[in-house]
Amino acid sequence: MNRLKQLIFSSIRNKLTAVAVIATTLAIVLGGVYTVRSLGNTLEERAAQTELHNLDAVAEDINEFLSSKEDEVLFLSRSEPLRQYLAVAVNNLSSQRVQEKRASLEQEFLAFAQTHPVYSQIRFLDAQGQEAVRINTDYFNRSTITPPDALENHADRSYFLQALTLATGELYMSPIELNIEGGEIVQLPDGTPDTVIYISTPVMFNGQVAGVMVANLRANNLLALMAEELPGTSYLTDSEGYFIYHPDEARRWSRQLETGARLASQYNTQIAGQLLSPVEGTFIERGTFFAHQPVPLSTRADTTWYLVTAHPIGEVFAPALRFIYISIGVTVVLVLVAGLGAALLGRAIAAPLAALAEAARHLAAGDFGVALPVHTQDEVGQLARAFNAMAEQIRQLVESLEKRVQERTRALETSADISRRLTTILDINELLQYVVSSLQQVFGYYHVHIYLVDETTGELVMREGSGKIGRQLKAAGHKLQPGQGIVGGVASKGRAFLAEDVDTVPQFFRNPLLPKTQSELAVPLRKGEKVLGVLDIQSDEKGGLSRNDLVLTQSIADQLAVAVDNARLFEETQTAMKQVEILNRRLTHEAWGEIRRKTRASEYVFAPGGVAPAPDDWLPAMRQAIRQKKLVQYSQKGNGQMPATDIALPLILRGEVIGVIGIERPADHPWLEDELNAVQTLGEQIALALDTARLARETEKAAWRDRVVSETTARVWSSAEVEAVMRTAVAQLGEKLGASEVVIQLGVTEEE
Repeated sequence: MNRLKQLIFSSIRNKLTAVAVIATTLAIVLGGVYTVRSLGNTLEERAAQTELHNLDAVAEDINEFLSSKEDEVLFLSRSEPLRQYLAVAVNNLSSQRVQEKRASLEQEFLAFAQTHPVYSQIRFLDAQGQEAVRINTDYFNRSTITPPDALENHADRSYFLQALTLATGELYMSPIELNIEGGEIVQLPDGTPDTVIYISTPVMFNGQVAGVMVANLRANNLLALMAEELPGTSYLTDSEGYFIYHPDEARRWSRQLETGARLASQYNTQIAGQLLSPVEGTFIERGTFFAHQPVPLSTRADTTWYLVTAHPIGEVFAPALRFIYISIGVTVVLVLVAGLGAALLGRAIAAPLAALAEAARHLAAGDFGVALPVHTQDEVGQLARAFNAMAEQIRQLVESLEKRVQERTRALETSADISRRLTTILDINELLQYVVSSLQQVFGYYHVHIYLVDETTGELVMREGSGKIGRQLKAAGHKLQPGQGIVGGVASKGRAFLAEDVDTVPQFFRNPLLPKTQSELAVPLRKGEKVLGVLDIQSDEKGGLSRNDLVLTQSIADQLAVAVDNARLFEETQTAMKQVEILNRRLTHEAWGEIRRKTRASEYVFAPGGVAPAPDDWLPAMRQAIRQKKLVQYSQKGNGQMPATDIALPLILRGEVIGVIGIERPADHPWLEDELNAVQTLGEQIALALDTARLARETEKAAWRDRVVSETTARVWSSAEVEAVMRTAVAQLGEKLGASEVVIQLGVTEEE
């Protein structure tokens, strides 16, 4: 007895087997084979009736669903706002009234769409197939009115052409079609294809077809109806067995998606033929209970769908068998025995399973240090050991993932920070130093340096490097030839190169100043197809650089290339601007020097007697103002005269002083701030006015010169004889230039 007890309780499998054997034996003995056989046919008939009843109810729901949508489309086609719109549109009344009635119709359709989201579109097409009103409803049940400029003509679509052939009150319902836009199947937010059924009906006005009412019914709503009312092993197919609805989403819409999934491929041709019978029925084949029901569509007389359910025999008859066993009085004993066995089994396995569940909750909450005690060598003990091993693996995996996430986050933050700074730095040396120091500090690379291509020689010049070694190489003018070493190869080919072990790379050139280099990564600085330089990173560990470093470094290099190009352009622009400024100042200085030499009086003074030329009549503050290039105040004592206060303001044009204004008045009349500001402003305007006068003078000279040349040339060319040309030339030159004598002589003597 003890040996038997030990055998039974040595493992969970033995425990469950013992309980199952006892319960099965009692059920067979007490229930009796006779009862099962006598009621078998009754159970099958009842199951068949139940399945067919369910299928019939679903078939009715499908037809009712489609019929209700037809009624809704008819309701829209007979709405009052549509009748009013047709009254003004057909009778060619004013455009304003047509727009008003169209707006009313749009609001009517919009209100309907908002309460009936099963329609993706509600439209009214005029007799020529042009959309007059269209309401779109997206997958989130948001309805919008389509603006007039986005309306389209659908005169060639079947739902429009078919509707034109129908009488009042008749409707056309299309087969289920995939919703295709831009040549691609529209996908619903859950990833399934969007399908549509077009429902259309003619709209009559004054006995004539005035247009067509069209509604796009989302066929996916039909799938929702099927999913609600049919069990998981039920299908809806078309007349050839292609699946419309299937529990496996990949098999749905098999005809439209051309997946080839159909009843014949899922089962066989014989079973498919029975399931597509025009008469409802049930049968058992291959251990499966089948029920099938044809669904003639009331909305399409030429279309029949088929509902099919398939269940394992045990699943179909299980409820009925349980009813039989319960109805047998002796099952009371079986229940008691089963209860006793369940109690014993529960006591044996409840505690370790409860502990396992609690440990699993701790693990799910993030407590990766949880562990189960192992007390037995049976399956529960094995399960505890397996759980502990799994918890340890999860802990290690999470730690590894957290480390990788931290590294990736740090890389992204560094890249983003460098990107932001690159857009603000315009000095190329500061730019390169920032990139090198950032990469060195954040990632701790052994060495980082940047080479730029010398546009004159084509050599790769090291412009910046990290640490003391980088400064030494930069000071020594370290250079590489194109194709030399890893860096030169990258510059020549324009492609990044990653060497996880530099000793295996033939073209690797070891720098004596960097003896610890074990792996190297070089990426080109490209601007379009042009290589501007190379960003080179070295590690003192084999395998210390990976593809992740390559991706990050290439991203930074691409941005750095743009920044380097921008910095060069900025430097060139600044140089050009300085040259232009110097040239402007020189030309301004020369021009005003010429004017001063040629002007009869370059100095004027205002005194109580009026304005008069005053050469060399300089106030003391005037020379000081010229030197300082700003407004100067100067107070001078009387020397027997009234004390005075002078101010002087330089006239500055393009950075050059072209003159100076000096103003003197008695000391008892001090200068106010507003007066000084006014003098400052007037000085600026006077400088501009003087420059404008100079330009006008030069323009007049140029115009006079051009006129003299033009008139003289015209007179000279009007003469055909040599003597006439010479006479005309000397006459014009003497007259235009006011000369006392003009001589033209042809030829020279030998003595000359």
